[in-house]
Amino acid sequence: VAIDTRTITVNGSTAVDAGPDVSLCNTAPLFDLTTTVSVPGGSWSGSGVSGNNFNPQIVGLGAINLTYSFTNANGCTSTDSKRITVVLPPSANIGANRILCVN
Repeated sequence: VAIDTRTITVNGSTAVDAGPDVSLCNTAPLFDLTTTVSVPGGSWSGSGVSGNNFNPQIVGLGAINLTYSFTNANGCTSTDSKRITVVLPPSANIGANRILCVN
C-alpha cells in the first residue's frame, strides 16, 4: 500500500467595499473614487473612469455602474461595484423681473 501526502494552501481574498452609491450633476468636476473604498490600492473600471477619477461630464445622464477590483498579496482578486447616477443640476426660478420706484 502506497500513501502520498500533498499540502494544499487555500488563500483567502480580501473583502472590499467600493463605497456608497452617489448622484452627481453632469456639470460636476472630476469625482475622486479613492475616497470611498475600504481597501485602497485597487483599480476602477467603467464608463467615465480615468485612473481613480470619474468624469460625470462625459458619460451622459443616467446610472453608471463602476467596478472596483483589488488583488491581495496572495494573488486573490475581490471586486465590488458602485453606482453613480448622473443628473441635471437643479434649476432656480425667483419669478419675473419687477420695476420698483423710489418712494
